[in-house]
Amino acid sequence: MRTERIFMDYYHQLCDGCQKPLLEGEDIVVCPDCGTPQHRACFEANQACVNAQKHGTGFVWKDDTLPAPAVAQNKFTCPVCGAVNPAEGAECVRCGQRFQARQEPPRARTAPDRKDIRSLFPELPQESDEESLDDEQFEMLCANLLARADMAAPGMTESQRQETVAGHPIRQVMTFVTNKPLVYVKKFRALATRRFTWNWAAFFFQPFWFFYRKLYKPGIIFLTIQMALTLLIQPYLEPIMDLSERLQEKMAQASSDAAATALMQQFYADISPHLPWIGVSLGATLLLHIAAGLLADRLYCSHVHRTLDEVKKCETRESFLITFVRRGSVSFLALVVSYAAVYFLPGLLSMLF
Repeated sequence: MRTERIFMDYYHQLCDGCQKPLLEGEDIVVCPDCGTPQHRACFEANQACVNAQKHGTGFVWKDDTLPAPAVAQNKFTCPVCGAVNPAEGAECVRCGQRFQARQEPPRARTAPDRKDIRSLFPELPQESDEESLDDEQFEMLCANLLARADMAAPGMTESQRQETVAGHPIRQVMTFVTNKPLVYVKKFRALATRRFTWNWAAFFFQPFWFFYRKLYKPGIIFLTIQMALTLLIQPYLEPIMDLSERLQEKMAQASSDAAATALMQQFYADISPHLPWIGVSLGATLLLHIAAGLLADRLYCSHVHRTLDEVKKCETRESFLITFVRRGSVSFLALVVSYAAVYFLPGLLSMLF
């Protein structure tokens, strides 16, 4: 009887049959009686284990591989015969003594990693026992933030880095904003001497702009008002749409210009009771967009200032960096969800109620 094992347990062992090393990928047989690893060819040549003559004497094969000796100047000395061997050697070049494979130590976090991230965040807390980030996760997080900082504020001089905007270093603010940082830095500076600035993106795309910039509370307020106005105007739009469809059908059947004119006059008479309410709703919607355009930059500046204050109160390095990443930049998911809420939810609510 014979069994086979995965060869990796016997890497660099010598076959007792041919005295050649057992190499990765070779067909290896392990004797079930004494545990001797050997080439299948040697086993089949002997038609038995190469140490079969020792069976019954209590013989058990033992791994004579020694721990890898210390390396100095890319060389090591064999502890058995004293021969000098290259560092990558797995067995002595003179006596053939086998050594265990050297384990590469895990790469320690380098000083430049800490130095670079602290150039962006001097307030970063020291490492804490409460943190769950390992070295690789920490480096990925740092790389993400440093790449974002380089894209947001490339080539800044040391004097420029000392400037502050919204109460915080300009590089931190630009990294937090990420998308169009120079535009918003200019706006934040203007807000130091002015009460309001104008934001065309917020004017045209409220409430979506607020969700996109992670201003969730203002976004919810504008979204709620927008949905209320949509629900308010919808009952007056539906009759107008129905009357418009009927008008098109009757106009197609009109026998003369006089008849068509009469139909148009009747149409305007039928929709006139609904027009004032539609005008009020559209006016309120316009005012809502104007309010968004005026308030957006002020609200965003306050959001940046307040969030960075909260980030710098974090007691652990992990919460500091993760909070900055989660609260900063922009959110396409929030943009999509808010869009769906405005254009699909009111219709669904009207169908249900």
